[in-house]
Amino acid sequence: MKTATILIKTEPRLKQQAQKLAEQCGVSLSAVLSRSLQLFVDNRSITFSAEPELVPNAKTARALRRQIIEARAGKNMSPTFNTSEDAIAYLKGLCK
Repeated sequence: MKTATILIKTEPRLKQQAQKLAEQCGVSLSAVLSRSLQLFVDNRSITFSAEPELVPNAKTARALRRQIIEARAGKNMSPTFNTSEDAIAYLKGLCK
């Protein structure tokens, strides 16, 4: 596949953040930008959002990973309940 080079100017901090996020997602920044350009061409539109997507910070991401591991191992899981009253009783019992 032939490729072309595009030179863009952006803030260094934004570039670093984008590179880091792309790396975490397992893709290159070039792939992210190429896909964005392809969507722009295919849809003939571009969407801007007032609120950025929520991405957990490093501390929260670590906690989420730990919780996923524990859940897969069946650790720290509450029992299942047949009624809401059973669930409320269980929760009240935790506070004693």
